[in-house]
Amino acid sequence: MLKRFTLYSILILSLILAVFGVYRHYTPEIIEITPEEIVYNVNPNFNHLTIDSYITNRGEQGSIVFFYNSYDTNSIYVLNNILPQILEKYHLNALPQVVFCDITNIDNSTMMTTKNHWGFYQYPAFSNITYTANMTQIVSSLEWNNANIMTFENVENWLINNNILSKSTSDN
Repeated sequence: MLKRFTLYSILILSLILAVFGVYRHYTPEIIEITPEEIVYNVNPNFNHLTIDSYITNRGEQGSIVFFYNSYDTNSIYVLNNILPQILEKYHLNALPQVVFCDITNIDNSTMMTTKNHWGFYQYPAFSNITYTANMTQIVSSLEWNNANIMTFENVENWLINNNILSKSTSDN
């Protein structure tokens, strides 16, 4: 009985050591991922507390606002990849008609009212907003969602349709 117990103990211990050895051999390397940062120059930059006064002051002229979250990968993608491609294609240094609003610190309960207030449910989003007769009016908006992600083409078309870009100045 003692011999059998010793034999089983040695076999179980050997099996455990073998499994641990295989685990250590095939364990993936730990890769430190640095979060991607926004490299696009977001100027002028507003937040969810200051954008309303800007929109009100612009009045009937209207405002084109890009709402983004500085920690959101979709927002970073639009700012770092799509907008620089548009600037390059149209030979521009910036989009002076577009203001940027960082909604990183907005709480989830306020986020639910953004469709009525700024014209979108999800971010990143472009909104064309006017303020007339003490009312905010959403002229048009383009937002990122699972059914309609922002691509170069639909951002470009939205900017053209809202008179930010002109087809005549693009590369052919």
